[in-house]
Amino acid sequence: MYFFVPLVAAMCAALGVMGFDISCNSNMAVYWGQNSGAAGSLPYQQPLGAYCDDDSVDIILLSFLYILKGQGGYPVLNFANICDYTKNASVPVFPGTELMHCSDMGVDIKRCQEKGKIILLSIGGATAQLNSDAGTFSKQIWDLFMEGSSEFRPFDDAIIDGIDLDFEQQSQFDTIQFANNMNNYF
Repeated sequence: MYFFVPLVAAMCAALGVMGFDISCNSNMAVYWGQNSGAAGSLPYQQPLGAYCDDDSVDIILLSFLYILKGQGGYPVLNFANICDYTKNASVPVFPGTELMHCSDMGVDIKRCQEKGKIILLSIGGATAQLNSDAGTFSKQIWDLFMEGSSEFRPFDDAIIDGIDLDFEQQSQFDTIQFANNMNNYF
């Protein structure tokens, strides 16, 4: 078994596979957006596009959408030092909400996808407020970040590839209903 994993990885590399490849078991997924390495003397995280140039990264999880239902009934995003209106007043939010408009991230998402990267939006995190019903929330996620339509699109016309659920606390949120709803939209 241990021989098989490196062999498949070597075969994928030899074939020049770059980006996500479902036939390889050496795909690398990374969380991006919480700047956790910047504590102490480490540098701040770079814009998303910088990580798309790293051939060892195949899947990027944008972390996090952490409040499901914030002001105006819209979710709230937190990407640390990148696109955070609480730390940078020049970051726009959509009227009547705390939902940030992250145009630069939208450009980077499309650039990453052109390089074969899978881009997922991670919902939850350690400080998540899971305060929405799954039916309404799944439609909202589809419209805001995926192939639906909304007057508010945080990443403009960029469409994420999927969702990661990172619920680190007990919740009444119906993840099964949410997943089934999202599956039905595809």
